[in-house]
Amino acid sequence: MADPDTQAKATARGRRGELLEAMRRSPDRWTTSRVVAFYEANGWGHTRHVARQDLQHLEGKGLLVEHGLEHDRSYSLNYAKEGNGHGWQTPVGTASPRKHRPDPRHR
Repeated sequence: MADPDTQAKATARGRRGELLEAMRRSPDRWTTSRVVAFYEANGWGHTRHVARQDLQHLEGKGLLVEHGLEHDRSYSLNYAKEGNGHGWQTPVGTASPRKHRPDPRHR
């Protein structure tokens, strides 16, 4: 039988991964309420506490940037950290969340 702690960590990784993908597709600012709505719409059904923890975890890893005051926080992607620092990004508005290297012929 799988260790419950290991299972919980794997679940959190999957949930946070889906959140990051959603944030890449909609790169404006995300609040805790928006994350809760996203989780509910995608079958995660978690509380504000879990949503807040996930946002703070991703911000602590450097993947998100925190904006606002203590009771009016929002988060956005940290583009300097996105893509593990490779310096290339998926252009906003592409149908695919996959990253593509820029064509060197178009410099």
